[in-house]
Amino acid sequence: MSGIKRELLSTLGVILATGEEAASFLQGQLTNDVASMSPDQARLAGYCTAKGRLLGQFTVLRQGADLFLITDKALLPALVKRLSMFVLRAKCKLRDVSNDFVITGLKGSMPELSAACGIDLSGTSSQMQVKRNSDNSKTAVTWFNCDGAQRVLLLSAADHSVEEPETPESEKFWAHDDILCGIPQIESRTVETFVPQMVNLDLIGGVNFQKGCYPGQEIVARSHYLGKMKRRMHLGHVITDNLTPGTDIFASTHPNEPAGKVVSAAKGVNNSTVFLFEVSSDLLEGATLHLNTLEGPEVCLGKLPYSITQKPN
Repeated sequence: MSGIKRELLSTLGVILATGEEAASFLQGQLTNDVASMSPDQARLAGYCTAKGRLLGQFTVLRQGADLFLITDKALLPALVKRLSMFVLRAKCKLRDVSNDFVITGLKGSMPELSAACGIDLSGTSSQMQVKRNSDNSKTAVTWFNCDGAQRVLLLSAADHSVEEPETPESEKFWAHDDILCGIPQIESRTVETFVPQMVNLDLIGGVNFQKGCYPGQEIVARSHYLGKMKRRMHLGHVITDNLTPGTDIFASTHPNEPAGKVVSAAKGVNNSTVFLFEVSSDLLEGATLHLNTLEGPEVCLGKLPYSITQKPN
């Protein structure tokens, strides 16, 4: 299994939603349809304020009546607290179970990944499919890939997992590959900054426009049905090794105020950084983009693996 890359994703945590009404409760809180999920599916979903701004995003898994929500560990306490405020009389309980699990990112060929996970992943040719081992102590989610190699998100019960050290900085690949795949991550510096479409959550299967109401749904739906979304997320490259989410983007054609913000960033090669940023599409034409100020490092545009002009159903 020399071709396998493995990264301990210690920045991720897990919320467990239990109770016979857990699915129906979350159906009324998240941007995606989780009530119709089957155990062999995973779905992305956002959680918004009443104004449609993202408080966080989840990878949602279902096992029986229980739902597992994987998210940024730093945001997890606030997300549990806020979601719990709206449970009211619903038969649902939410709790942080991050210490019960180890989350690992794996990359390689599918036979190698099957061996590394201890789960037969044959037949999982598309992303966001779920396979489990015989005692349900391990759950593998086939993930988005950007360079031909397959990726798997592995959720292992802590008491069944081999203890692994933190991945050395030079060997980390997961965030870098997510950025190349156009997969955003909401974190503490970008909470309540973006509506789902501004980070392309609708284009990667994280928003369902046919489901019922949820906080911010009216604003999210209005942006969708009124036509083309002007502010979208793009891929960028820049020569710097110090770029953080929330950093302002400036456009040469509109010098007096920020044109957009960095969503996610990860180190590339040769002191470069790959990153996702949102900006008005109008500002991309005939403008140069820079970090922090117009005198800051110039942004080179990359190409996302999906079209940002398409309109989801």
